[in-house]
Amino acid sequence: MKNGAKIGMILLLAAAIALTVFGAMGLSYERQERAAQKTPYEEYLEKVRTFDAEAKCYQLAGETSVANMDAYIAQMEKDQAAFQAAGGDPALVDSFLTEARAQRAEAAEKHLKTITDKCADIQSYEGRSEEDTEAIEQANNQLPKVSNQVKAALKKMTKITDTESKQSCETVVSKQFDKARAAIKDACEKNGLTLALDEFAVETKSVDALNAELAKVEEAEQLLKAEEAEEIRRIEELGKGFKGYLKRNWDYFFWLAGLALVIAGLCFLGWFKPELLKQIGKKANKSMMLIALVVITLFFFVTTRYSNLTPANVYNVINQYSYIIILATGMLLCIVSSANIDLSVGRVMGFIGAVAAKLIIDGGMPVWFSMLVCLLLGILIGAWQGFWIAYVKIPAFVVTLAGQLTFYGLTMVLLKGETKAPFPDSFNNVFGAALPDYLGDLFKLNLGLNITTMLIGIIVVLIFLFVQIKNRAQRVSKGYSVEPLGSMLIKCVAISAVLLWLFYSLAKYKGMPTVLITVSLVLLIYIFITSKMVIGRHLYAMGGNVNAARLSGVKTQRMLFLTYVNMGFLAALAGLAFTVRANSSFPSAGQGEELNAIAACYIGGASAYGGVGTVGGALVGALTMGMIKNGMSIMGMQQSVQQVVLGLVLLAAVVIDIVSKSNGTSLSFLSRFGGKGKKAVQAPAQKT
Repeated sequence: MKNGAKIGMILLLAAAIALTVFGAMGLSYERQERAAQKTPYEEYLEKVRTFDAEAKCYQLAGETSVANMDAYIAQMEKDQAAFQAAGGDPALVDSFLTEARAQRAEAAEKHLKTITDKCADIQSYEGRSEEDTEAIEQANNQLPKVSNQVKAALKKMTKITDTESKQSCETVVSKQFDKARAAIKDACEKNGLTLALDEFAVETKSVDALNAELAKVEEAEQLLKAEEAEEIRRIEELGKGFKGYLKRNWDYFFWLAGLALVIAGLCFLGWFKPELLKQIGKKANKSMMLIALVVITLFFFVTTRYSNLTPANVYNVINQYSYIIILATGMLLCIVSSANIDLSVGRVMGFIGAVAAKLIIDGGMPVWFSMLVCLLLGILIGAWQGFWIAYVKIPAFVVTLAGQLTFYGLTMVLLKGETKAPFPDSFNNVFGAALPDYLGDLFKLNLGLNITTMLIGIIVVLIFLFVQIKNRAQRVSKGYSVEPLGSMLIKCVAISAVLLWLFYSLAKYKGMPTVLITVSLVLLIYIFITSKMVIGRHLYAMGGNVNAARLSGVKTQRMLFLTYVNMGFLAALAGLAFTVRANSSFPSAGQGEELNAIAACYIGGASAYGGVGTVGGALVGALTMGMIKNGMSIMGMQQSVQQVVLGLVLLAAVVIDIVSKSNGTSLSFLSRFGGKGKKAVQAPAQKT
């Protein structure tokens, strides 16, 4: 065993190292893909810069064309003066000059200005920030349009057709000048005059420069296309085979490496400090389901790609499973006091919703009056069932099963098989709205979160810390045993951090749901009743041994009756919360919810034999079920698969509870990984 333990620890450490290497490789591949892919902003800048270079060439062409027109007009004016000095008729040249000046004016004032303005527009696009996504999208949409406008203006200004697009602006102007010079020469010959007109010298330097710039743009476009093709090939390569698998799942490898390190650490602790590991195991047994809740939450945190703990999802989970927590609180008292369950609570919820629909939607009754009637009706239902169970001694299973059938039938009668919806906002706001940001509105604060919700969270944490410190001080003053100060501080810091994170998530989304206030009040009241009041001790005494409790003076029949009256009240409250969430009342409402409440109690540590269980445990059980169902829904699992998983989780929770309490099973089994640990653990057993 000694050598086997060493080999196991070495293998765990090697596995952790290998998993870390794989995770690092996958992370590097993902970063390579991210670097190869262009963001919308990078694509936008690329398009703008490419077209900016083209536009500058268009602008240069336009400026060169206008400059050559100016030279053409100056030459004609010079020729006109010479022609007039020679005694010719200046009217022959005026028509050419008028047309040339008109073209020049139109080119300079309209077309060249258009090109210049469009270039300025492009440069303004280039200055947009990356965060301005709307402007980026708008710029991407406008660039082709601007490009066409610039090209059209240039073509119109220089009269270049598509077939002549390769010809320079100066060539066209040169042809126009040659045409005018030939006309002037003909006019001189007709009048018997001889005039030596200067040849129009075309500047080839600017044409070459322009053609060189355009060639650079074309070359850049070709290089860009080649780079894009190479990047696409690289991205496709990173998505295939083992590289693609590592790239998609690199974070899983890091989590598995961390898990391997934790297990290896426990093994080392069991080898060198077996007694310490044994103490940790005993404490872990007391909070087994809380640890399981943390593990399940982390599991779905990874498998859902960190979607289950987003502020929106946290808000939705609270709204979706709040009525389960209310039901589980009442069901816990039934299980603790008599090891019985209530099979009717799901149909009672549906029946209460139907009554609310008849009163509010059909009858137009006030919301608060209707809710009061529904709660009183729930108390009467609980009293009816409690009477048969407590005083007539009919088994609770039979009574509540009959109630399940009865209230389903009454729901069908009230609704006539139809769905009643919608409820007014005044009813939905009771359990379905978020707490307004009173402080933010009062002080005109806009911090991106609900200030009121965040302040409530801070107050809750301070109250929790005060209660913990006060309880510890009272126990110390009375000489009771207390947990070590370091352990208490760790627990307080962890719970405070979770509470602050919860309220921060809610504040960042919509604010604290109003149903959370109701659930919190229910939990606080019943925690106080079960832990601080005589009635709570009587319930646990009944569950432990009903005969001993009766002989001790506990009025067991009355307590059992009140337990089911309480269950009816909480079922009505849960029915109202469920109806608000659905914003409707329908015949199948509440179907199977009693099983969810029972499962939450057993998963939370309630004993199937009665006498054991806490309200906090029921809360943990309900949250565990909620996180499992929510995580599987995010992963896209079918409803049938979800039911199988929940059934196995329920069975595993009960088995773990029974086994751990029967033989004290804990993490201390790891202390057997070695000679020292074996002797240290078995020594007390040998003395016994």
